[in-house]
Amino acid sequence: GRLMKEAVSNWYFKHHSIVLQVLKYRQREGWTHRDALRKAHPYSEDMTSLQKSLFEAICRPDGWVNVQHPLAEGFVAVQKAKNAADAAAIIKERKLPREFVPTEFLNTPEVWEALLPGMPINALLRNLGNLSKHGLLGTFSDNEEIVVGKMRDPITLAKAKVHPFSVLVTKAVYGRGRGLRGSGTWRKNQAIDRALGELFYESFNYLEPTGKRHLIAIDVSGSMSWGSHEIISNAEAAAAMAMATVRTEDRTHVMGFAHNFVDLGITRDDSLEAVMRKTRDMNFGPTDVTVAIRWATVNQVPLDALVVYSDGESW
Repeated sequence: GRLMKEAVSNWYFKHHSIVLQVLKYRQREGWTHRDALRKAHPYSEDMTSLQKSLFEAICRPDGWVNVQHPLAEGFVAVQKAKNAADAAAIIKERKLPREFVPTEFLNTPEVWEALLPGMPINALLRNLGNLSKHGLLGTFSDNEEIVVGKMRDPITLAKAKVHPFSVLVTKAVYGRGRGLRGSGTWRKNQAIDRALGELFYESFNYLEPTGKRHLIAIDVSGSMSWGSHEIISNAEAAAAMAMATVRTEDRTHVMGFAHNFVDLGITRDDSLEAVMRKTRDMNFGPTDVTVAIRWATVNQVPLDALVVYSDGESW
């Protein structure tokens, strides 16, 4: 449709970091930028030489050598690197992100060490295991200081808007010393593990409130603790997500349910352990996920959002 084509075209013409976007995210969900250009046909009489060369490079992979932009030049250089040491040197000099680096160099410690200083916090959380299994996060090392510093930098955190749930999962994976896939293992760095614990609570401060009225209903039946995710339990996941709302939204009411509805007494000052304890202490009866809806209806509670956290084990 015309509006969609216009929106896509405007994105290519007006995005402030279009070269980075095109090179960093070269394909997603089976779509490449070449596919998008063929559908949208972006064109402007005021196209700059950079835009023209960028579109040419998207359609012809060997055309990146003609794009006069520092990131494009860095991309071409690292693609032509003869070995990991050369790639690491280019990464440091050009401050390139991981997505620019050929896959064969991503199993070498020198490349990961070169990537670390410029790694955004969300990417850092995803790659703590990779950095650790390459032996780069030793106790009292310079790299340890870089990682902990990023986790405690308020400017970095405010910009990235790291979600508490992401931190919780990262801490659980990092703490067990091996990833979900593959055979790689690592030794947990205590300072980094502590920093992840601090980051979990700090990250609540960067969530943006909606100002809406929320009713949170947490399944407190026994299966929430028994039916456990491979990394964290369903009960822990529900507790963390409820905390995100309680600590962000002024108008939030939290209840627990199995076959009836009870006040859990959860406040924004509660720690994760306290919320977990309050939900565990209320384990009772079979599960009826309609309890929250019926309670709100019968009591004519004016809501903007009703959120139910459950493992789906319901009668």
